[in-house]
Amino acid sequence: MVVAETRSDEPSTLRDVLRGRITDAVGIPPSEVVLVRPGTLPKTSSGKLQRSLCRERYEADSLSRA
Repeated sequence: MVVAETRSDEPSTLRDVLRGRITDAVGIPPSEVVLVRPGTLPKTSSGKLQRSLCRERYEADSLSRA
């Protein structure tokens, strides 16, 4: 699974592009590409992504999807 922030007006097109590039880079497609509004991913005070909190919000279906 991949979660990314976007301002795109065409999220479905961006999802397809990301899926293809990730597959090319890693060799396997992501199970899901989730696009969320800018500024909604949880970060630490130093700006690092809080992956565990992001996963919890994904599992609770509480991410602000784009």
